[in-house]
Amino acid sequence: MAFQSFPGIGTLAIHVGQEPEQWDMNQVVPPISLSTTYKQDRPAEPKGHDYSRAGNPTRDVLEKNLAALEGAENARVFGSGLAAASAMITYLNNGDHVICSDDVYGGTQRLFRRVFAPKNGLEFSFSDLTSIEEFKKLLKPNTKLVWLESPSNPLLKVVDIEAVSNAAREFNKDIVIVVDNTFMSPVFQRPLSLGADVVIHSITKYINGHSDVVMGCVITNNKEIDEHLFFQQLAVGAVPSAFDCYLVNRGIKTLHLRMRSHMENALAVAKFLEAHSLVEKVFFPELPSHPQHAIHKKQSKGMSGMVSFYLKGGLEESRKFLSALKIFILAESLGGYESLAELPSVMTHASVPEEDRAKLGITDNLIRLSVGCEDKEDILADLDQALKTAIAVMVHQQDSLDASKGFATHAIHAGQGDKLRSSTQVVPPLSLSSVHKWDGPGELGDYEYIRCGNPTRSALEEALAALENAKYARTFCSGLATAYCLLSFLNPGDHVVASDDLYGGVRKQLRLAHGPKHSLDITSANLVNPEDLKQHLKATTKAVWIESPSNPKLQVIDIAAVVSIAKEYNKDILVFIDSTFISPYFQKPLDLGVDAVMHSMSKYINGHSDVLMGCVMTNSEEIASHLHFCQEVLGIVPSPFDCYMANRGLKTLHMRMETHMKNALQIAEFLENHPSIQQVLYPQLPSHPQHKTHKKQTTGMSGMIAFFIKGELKHTKAFLNNLKVVTLAESLGGGETLIEAPLLMTHRIIPEADRIRLGITENLVRISVGCEDVNDLIADLEQALKAMENA
Repeated sequence: MAFQSFPGIGTLAIHVGQEPEQWDMNQVVPPISLSTTYKQDRPAEPKGHDYSRAGNPTRDVLEKNLAALEGAENARVFGSGLAAASAMITYLNNGDHVICSDDVYGGTQRLFRRVFAPKNGLEFSFSDLTSIEEFKKLLKPNTKLVWLESPSNPLLKVVDIEAVSNAAREFNKDIVIVVDNTFMSPVFQRPLSLGADVVIHSITKYINGHSDVVMGCVITNNKEIDEHLFFQQLAVGAVPSAFDCYLVNRGIKTLHLRMRSHMENALAVAKFLEAHSLVEKVFFPELPSHPQHAIHKKQSKGMSGMVSFYLKGGLEESRKFLSALKIFILAESLGGYESLAELPSVMTHASVPEEDRAKLGITDNLIRLSVGCEDKEDILADLDQALKTAIAVMVHQQDSLDASKGFATHAIHAGQGDKLRSSTQVVPPLSLSSVHKWDGPGELGDYEYIRCGNPTRSALEEALAALENAKYARTFCSGLATAYCLLSFLNPGDHVVASDDLYGGVRKQLRLAHGPKHSLDITSANLVNPEDLKQHLKATTKAVWIESPSNPKLQVIDIAAVVSIAKEYNKDILVFIDSTFISPYFQKPLDLGVDAVMHSMSKYINGHSDVLMGCVMTNSEEIASHLHFCQEVLGIVPSPFDCYMANRGLKTLHMRMETHMKNALQIAEFLENHPSIQQVLYPQLPSHPQHKTHKKQTTGMSGMIAFFIKGELKHTKAFLNNLKVVTLAESLGGGETLIEAPLLMTHRIIPEADRIRLGITENLVRISVGCEDVNDLIADLEQALKAMENA
């Protein structure tokens, strides 16, 4: 179904991107595409996708739908709202100036003040943008972007988007206008139609609407910005899982219905509170008393469930009120079908400096409500009894809902108590909640918000740490996101010595992201001979990055020797290793002295080609704290579902790795004895150049083999095109056998001169040997080699 104009938003939400004709089986509901890799008919000729970090059919459906909802051409989704904000801000360069609403979400302020100002050299001005004249005074020659949040968080100030856009463009037509539209959703407000260039949403909130997904999106009609955002998805890897995309796409189908319910209930709440003797002031843009009510009515079609108000009293009264609520849940986040309440001064905006909070009016008696979709009468009754309690003596809180409560209230709350989570399950539960109930204002339990931590993620991280003999493990939403966060531990000007035979994606990130954006000094070097490291070390060297075995030529580096040389030169030099190709089953680099081990968990650790994730294991509290900071502030975290899947995969890791090695060794020996093969690179073979080093520091090897065919590119293509059991595809480490030509596929992004120097030639083939019957694999390879010879 094609739409040339904008029909009703419900029609857009239900139909755009969902066309059954795009699927082989004509499914009305789009399927979940969990594959992380895609078969290619010929090398470098993917059918739309090659690897799921770069794109995924389920993600495509969602992005197309989101773009339509905002009346845009392009949408890109990320692993969280803050990850989306991070991706957008990296569009700017060192020295650029940003004007930002002062009353923005605390997490956004923290991201700008503590990450992008010091790390990327950006200049930020925070101000009340409800005054156009004051806004104009902030503009200066290096102003490149204006960041609006309207309505704002938590005081619901409304900015005249069209007026700000016009004033900015009058000063400089190239200034980019970004609007965080999270509080409104596209149902009620479309900023692009008001002059904005970019719209951002924390999809976690209203768009998903079920408090079980953490995600963000950036929507624009600007082709250059969209290309930058796609590059961020590809190079940084902060992308959401296909399952989360499916859940969000499902949630969108009721978005227009939910938003109407939120507004109806919130308007009733706002009117009730405004008339209540115990309430000082209410902020809700639909009320005529709101300072920017006229602007709100001009640029929007309604309002969400967000209501803020000042309670008469102070912190003690606020605590009593919030603790007395029975239907409203004391928790951060917003936009779900359940009603939430919080105290911004000690919860969502606690990270904002105290003097700034005071200036903004974020006081200890400011309450923020996210009014849900329960029965209106129950919501009002709950607020009424809690307000009375705030002034009177605290009453005992009931543990269960009264049977007289309305159907909607029961449907949302009955049986959902967080205390029911305690049990003796052998398999850790899949905890999808993006928000956790607080014990009281400022009294946090084990978890607060999914980006900061999640029980399912904690279970996985604890298991991963144990596998690497580490104290700490941190997980991220892709292997490249992991590398990005680990390298962000360094500071501008720091020198890094990196192995030259690295995965092409990491090389690209070092060359195009960390080098120019973060001003790291990168030296690429062959570290197979550890002594060669000495000539590259200098006073500013802060880290050594190695990959062993390497990708794609399976070079083995003497890990202990590299650590010894680096630490002897300067004990503070950090040694990081990518151990993806071998897994902790066969190699434990921390025992060899490295400071941190990373894995693309999409590969052997998960082992089923259906999860995109990465991890870092370390014994350093400082590194672990930084990585947790990255999870919380950058939002580059995996979904609970992916954590559950990866944890499930761990249970068979030892069995899978033994089979990979057994099959790979037999195939390596077969290839080494084949007349059409020039050389085989497999560390378990005695002929491997670093065989002794490999045997010294490992207990085995994975299914990764590299080999050179006798012949040219046409011979390589003929061989690959004739395989029947083995699949031509990027990625590795799954139960299925995959094969690729690095020159044309995984390492095609490396400059030609570097590929020649590294030996990544047109006759180099990389195979990830799976867990099929080895006789079938050998037979398939043999017939393909014969077909190549006859071609």
